[in-house]
Amino acid sequence: MHVLAQDIDRTCAAVTIMMLTMAGCLNSTVLCGDTIINPLTTVLNNERTFDCVISSPPFGLKRSVKDANFESGQQADAYEYGLEFKLTGDLTFSRHLIASLRKDGIGVIQVPMGALFRGGMEEKVRANMIRDNYIDAIIELPAGIVAATSIKTALIVFKKDRKEKDIYMLDASREAAKDFIESNGRASVRITDYGVREIQRMVKSREVIEGLSTIITQKELAENNYNLSVGAYLQKSIEQVVIEEDIDALRKNNTMLLAKLQQLDKKLNETIERIE
Repeated sequence: MHVLAQDIDRTCAAVTIMMLTMAGCLNSTVLCGDTIINPLTTVLNNERTFDCVISSPPFGLKRSVKDANFESGQQADAYEYGLEFKLTGDLTFSRHLIASLRKDGIGVIQVPMGALFRGGMEEKVRANMIRDNYIDAIIELPAGIVAATSIKTALIVFKKDRKEKDIYMLDASREAAKDFIESNGRASVRITDYGVREIQRMVKSREVIEGLSTIITQKELAENNYNLSVGAYLQKSIEQVVIEEDIDALRKNNTMLLAKLQQLDKKLNETIERIE
């Protein structure tokens, strides 16, 4: 297996080299550079695409018009769906990932939640990726996965050669997935080995579990402005509904008791005034 990696930050690139070495991936290449305007396919002077692509890009990165073209004048693959979405890089990397995959390849990218539902050009980009049938699954992650932050993120799973026309959705931040997550220090969490295996199994089998996962058609997505946020489609479990109903009842009862207490307090004050 030949592993190729690229990062614009020298420190991150150096850490990647060490991690690959420790993992025994001696047949690997790590380059430092901008993966959008200088992707591996051009840096290595070939038209290579990959069996698997994993991407964890910086969130909210701003791109400019000049980023859309290589020095040769060729337009970067990441801008195939239009130059208008240059204002944000959250979906630029997704498009680049798709272009880097072989016909039967699979890719996974981590994005902030906003990339799944923001309107404007990002909605149009999502619509194109969905119509092209590239998106296989969405996995919402709990806050704290990105170390030392409360940012909620999600994984988008891409496949080029798909038979299914729908999208599998799983919300790993829900109570039903609590066994998948464990604390990883102050304000951080991690997915356990068990959680990784279960999520992988569920996505592969496209298992639907009430309150945890579902399958959404392209028609449903179109009717909801191509919103890919899992919470917009996932039905609440019976337990959640019962708990929420119980809380509502307690709140109403608390309001009623508070009103009675105020009445009693008023009468007590009136009685004290008469005595004085």
